[in-house]
Amino acid sequence: MLAPAEKSPPRVLAEVRDYGSLHAALRARADQLQVSREQLDELTGLQSGYCVKLLSSTRIKNLGPQSLGPLLTVLGLRLLVAEDADAMARFGPRLKKKE
Repeated sequence: MLAPAEKSPPRVLAEVRDYGSLHAALRARADQLQVSREQLDELTGLQSGYCVKLLSSTRIKNLGPQSLGPLLTVLGLRLLVAEDADAMARFGPRLKKKE
């Protein structure tokens, strides 16, 4: 077994830069796992039919503070925040420091 410091980095499944790409990544993960939306409702503790609306291609419902965490957990996912060097190169010089 690897020591905590020796863990391999997590496998990257998608790059998310906006809400649409997050939604697509969650839909793709649920499809990859071949789990029904009904089972997602049950395991996340969300009301019946809610995951169908959350993961619908037409986005009937938006992810929020009560749905995002449980959905990520059941799909075996976690979000990592990484610096975008290209964006920092473009906008970093324009950022004003707080006084």
